[in-house]
Amino acid sequence: MFPKILVATDFSPASRPALETAAKLQVALDAQVTLLHVYVVVTPLWGERQRELSVIDADLRGALEERHAKMFERPFEVALMESDNAALAITDYAADHGFDLIVTSTHGRTGLKRALLGSVAENTVRHAPCPVWTARA
Repeated sequence: MFPKILVATDFSPASRPALETAAKLQVALDAQVTLLHVYVVVTPLWGERQRELSVIDADLRGALEERHAKMFERPFEVALMESDNAALAITDYAADHGFDLIVTSTHGRTGLKRALLGSVAENTVRHAPCPVWTARA
């Protein structure tokens, strides 16, 4: 049904419900799971930027693997993307890599905070190439 599951994570406590949901789905559906973290880097010089990106990628990859290894009973993949638009990065990654399901958490913001900050989960649902499972944080 969903052999390839993409999980959006941002290291916040609000990501935990999505990760827990994906861990359960991985076992129940015998699915391949990929954790995707989207990040923004601001650096002034191109050479410095390239060097920083390789260091950041290595650090983030290690942190994701270490932090979530206990949560998953089976192996998972880690993917990283640099983008200033998390929802677009998530949906593009899902489309480019043929994912069958995206799992993400909602932060539950309302009112002014939501209007100012937007909603990554909402924009992911609107533009996703596949079904999206939202887990409330």
